[in-house]
Amino acid sequence: MIRNNLYGIDPFASDVEKGLSKKHKSISSKYFYDENGSQIFTEIMNLPEYYLTNSETEIFETHKNKITERYNGKIVFVELGAGDATKTRILLEKLIEKEKIHKYVPLDISVKALDLLKENLSDFYSNLSIQPIEIDFLAELPELHFPNHRLVVAYLGSSLGNLTAQGSIRFLKKINSILKPGDEVFLGLDLIKDLILIKDAYDDMNGITAKFNLNLLKRMNVQLGANFNLESFFHHASYNAKEKAMHSHVISKIEQEIYFKSLEKTFHFNQYESIFLERSCKYSMSDILHMAHLSGFEVTDHFKDQNGWFMNVFFKKIKEV
Repeated sequence: MIRNNLYGIDPFASDVEKGLSKKHKSISSKYFYDENGSQIFTEIMNLPEYYLTNSETEIFETHKNKITERYNGKIVFVELGAGDATKTRILLEKLIEKEKIHKYVPLDISVKALDLLKENLSDFYSNLSIQPIEIDFLAELPELHFPNHRLVVAYLGSSLGNLTAQGSIRFLKKINSILKPGDEVFLGLDLIKDLILIKDAYDDMNGITAKFNLNLLKRMNVQLGANFNLESFFHHASYNAKEKAMHSHVISKIEQEIYFKSLEKTFHFNQYESIFLERSCKYSMSDILHMAHLSGFEVTDHFKDQNGWFMNVFFKKIKEV
């Protein structure tokens, strides 16, 4: 296991303090995924409203031969935010079968998730070389030295859409900087579609998404000694037409003070003041082509689910930026 952590700094505490000190309070969505948050997100992925997981899984199952036959030699498959790699296994299995993979390199912020992933994959694929890296890859990317193999960096599940349009391009440029010409990025991107479908995916009728977002308050209570009362906040999801994105907030029902023991600091909330937690951008094909061009890539291949709701797309590096 390779670890790339900054010593002596709790990034969660630091980011929460910065985020709640802003005029418009916000906390990064990357902090959703403590153990409880990850379990709740598994529930979300199984919801009928949450089409994203099923759409991408369908693409992998339908096009796994075409996706894995694109390479002449063995590739290094790098996955950002690998989690439990449930969907990725569909492709890994084909790559192993076709002897097209040299190494699988999963990156994740959670060492527990990486340990479990390596254990599970090793049980099923004993001949697969796995090199997990514990890292906050949105803050920094590791150096990847594989001069004799093509790199394919996967960022799936429409996770890129959690960044702003400019933030996505900056992040793709960072990925570009660690790649050789001809290396690729493999993205999962959610497409623009009927707004009712989109809204239902982020505000399900059973309240599982609300539980997921409010769990971040519980995490701050447990890890940072905060005194959030979850009953005094509610989840709110809305579509921002300018950004082409869903926005998720938790909103204070009352005026209140929240104290953080670990920070020795109190934060004031007005009634109906929100904490912005997540954006989920949606894309048109022209958006995707534009994003590739600005970040030094070209689109070489893409695959859609049968409904045309989701796309997996290959960006090939063509220049430094």
